[in-house]
Amino acid sequence: MLKKTVAYVDIDEKGGEVAAEAVIRFVYTLPAVRLYESRTGGNFFEDYRAAFMQFSGLLSMYSDGEKKDFSAMGFEDQIKFLPILVDPVISKFLMDVAPCMYAEIEGGRFVQNEETAATAEGAMWFMDLVNIGFFAEIFAELSTDRLAEKTGVKKATKKK
Repeated sequence: MLKKTVAYVDIDEKGGEVAAEAVIRFVYTLPAVRLYESRTGGNFFEDYRAAFMQFSGLLSMYSDGEKKDFSAMGFEDQIKFLPILVDPVISKFLMDVAPCMYAEIEGGRFVQNEETAATAEGAMWFMDLVNIGFFAEIFAELSTDRLAEKTGVKKATKKK
């Protein structure tokens, strides 16, 4: 599971802007895969493979062979990775899969469905997540440790 704390500007009942913060979760589950396939008409694993291969190749090209801590990078440092963010294969997959992975908690259980995906797509915080760090974290959530070796982003593990 990928947990993100996001700060964003929301609209209150009177139409005014108000600062807000939320903890959101992205979970790689079978319902998320099914939701992706029903929303896109694509095959999740084929689309993931194509995007991952493209991401890995471009990451190697732009990273100078060093592991990167994307979460610690400033905006200026992330600019050199802009070609990864705008690559159509990578960005389409991630912009389609992230809302499907978004999970709300209802009755102590994760819920991922068309409604939660639509909520994520329309949320004020969603576009704030579109950066190289979030892209790497989503791939790390979906991937084995191969990506972690290249990026330094490790998939979260359960503590005993």
